[in-house]
Amino acid sequence: LSAADYVRGPGPALEEAQKYLLKELQGDLRHKTMLTYMELPQDDYILHYQLLTAMSMVQAAGLFHSNVVERQVSTGCHPLLITMTRRSPLLELMVTYQPPDSAAQLNEETWRQWTLYESIKRRLLIIYAHDAFMPVLFGIRPVMSIEESISDKLTLPCDDTLWYASSAKEWASLQALYDEDRLRGQNLRQTLCQFWDFNSKPPQLNDHSSFIIIIVILRASFFIIEGHHDWEYNAFSLKKALARWYEERCSPHPPETMSNRHNYTFTALPMYYLALFLSSDLSKVYDQSVDKFDKLAAWMWGRGQRPVIRDHLLLEDPNISNT
Repeated sequence: LSAADYVRGPGPALEEAQKYLLKELQGDLRHKTMLTYMELPQDDYILHYQLLTAMSMVQAAGLFHSNVVERQVSTGCHPLLITMTRRSPLLELMVTYQPPDSAAQLNEETWRQWTLYESIKRRLLIIYAHDAFMPVLFGIRPVMSIEESISDKLTLPCDDTLWYASSAKEWASLQALYDEDRLRGQNLRQTLCQFWDFNSKPPQLNDHSSFIIIIVILRASFFIIEGHHDWEYNAFSLKKALARWYEERCSPHPPETMSNRHNYTFTALPMYYLALFLSSDLSKVYDQSVDKFDKLAAWMWGRGQRPVIRDHLLLEDPNISNT
């Protein structure tokens, strides 16, 4: 990474330096990282979390980069990151974590335990989201299987009011109406199934959880292409699930009138538009055209605006009128 900082400056050798850096990142770094990871004690959750965080940050730095070399580095890191996640004890922690039994047990120790649990959860969800982006950005198959991508071990992020508490006292004060499920988080698979249960209202989610769910729904497009013909994974039900997600997330405020461009709603809306576009023609899921990344970048960096390129509206939203 120090070499990466060094070669970013201008100079005639920049291109060669980038090629060398790419080779090193995709070669020896992966080998050394895996050796280090294999030597970590299985009961040291903090060390596992720190190394996974470092690797996912390396990948994220290039995932949406305009430089093709940076994106190649990102794809090279991805299989290693998934292997590390699979070998990690952190997924089991998601299952074994026990919130405090009562409001009386909301103290400094339980706050720190919960903070570690929530931090690990959010990191794992980011890694799973990266896997869903592989077909979107690069036209390559996700590494994770259908079972892994909607693992019953995963829970959705808790409310940000709890997450941003600066002390155990503040955190405990937010639990006036104590709810164990609020500390644990909603189960991802169960929540996803509710979006495919068309006889009920869509579940209410916080902004971060809604962002994760739309990524998982986007991933469902690839399930269809991969030949999974379960009832919940077909183009018709996918469109209905998308409409239900939009209903839960955006009503009664359409995207054009939302004012806060820094919340998860604006980040999630480009994913929604992309999923809607792909559901209309699933042959585009693994499109590898030269300008694919540039088009997707325009959608994602639109910060929630309806995707327009050269004054042409790319995606029609059935939930928004033309007036």
